[in-house]
Amino acid sequence: MGRLSPDPYSTLLVKRAKPDPVVYFDENNHEYWHVPDGTVVPKDPDRQWLLVHTRKLMGISEAMRMVGMVDTSHYQAHHAQRGTYTHHATALHDQGLLDDSTVDEVVEPYLDDYRHFLEAHTPVWSRIECLLADDLSACAGTVDRIGKITVAGETQQAIVDIKTGGAAPWHQVQLAGYNHLVCSWLARQGDTTTAHQLKRYGLYLRKGKGYTLTAYTDHHDQGVWTSALTLAHWIDQCR
Repeated sequence: MGRLSPDPYSTLLVKRAKPDPVVYFDENNHEYWHVPDGTVVPKDPDRQWLLVHTRKLMGISEAMRMVGMVDTSHYQAHHAQRGTYTHHATALHDQGLLDDSTVDEVVEPYLDDYRHFLEAHTPVWSRIECLLADDLSACAGTVDRIGKITVAGETQQAIVDIKTGGAAPWHQVQLAGYNHLVCSWLARQGDTTTAHQLKRYGLYLRKGKGYTLTAYTDHHDQGVWTSALTLAHWIDQCR
């Protein structure tokens, strides 16, 4: 099972000046693949087809795991499932497509937290759960939200990453990776102004206890991300 970009979750309000790379996301293996122009992706392609007809891209989270920045030893399957379902529910909510009767009781408190965030920060999203890729650095990822949010009375251009767990040091570097993808996308649109204005936020939903919106402002994060990606590509090539 997988998704192609541009996809149904993407609400694109900016006209494209140049074509974006077409990305196929293999949800089962959590892998991103660059699809050459003119290539038709069959429904649920197997990995062998992808290896022959497309080019694998380094995922943002994949790169960070590969270089040892992310400790997954304490992760359990239900944590990942909870996060996936919460992301799906919030995306549908933002598009006005959510049927509340279908929301699992495990997801409900996180969805309530998200609604409180919406009330407080009145976001206007330009993209929702969108697949983005940068051919030059051969990386890709799914950016939860891109758009405008209000923080302390100020409207800001922002990238927001939604989490259902606690904060971790690597989150700010992960957001630097997403920032890299969004800036590359904006550059293809000729919109360097917005790229320079982007703020990075982690939105932590606290299981019915509200939310925490954390701004990540360390400019060194971008350099750390670039180094991590370079090392991850090197490790991948040595395999």
